[in-house]
Amino acid sequence: MMVKKVFRNNNEMVKKRNTRFALILGLIAFSLYAGFILSFMK
Repeated sequence: MMVKKVFRNNNEMVKKRNTRFALILGLIAFSLYAGFILSFMK
């Protein structure tokens, strides 16, 4: 019972960390993509 509770809490923490990581990666990818388009248009 206790182990399951701890595991669930850990799972939620990992999920939050993963969403934050995905957001950061998305921002980086978007900025690179935008920079590529701008340099291509010149």
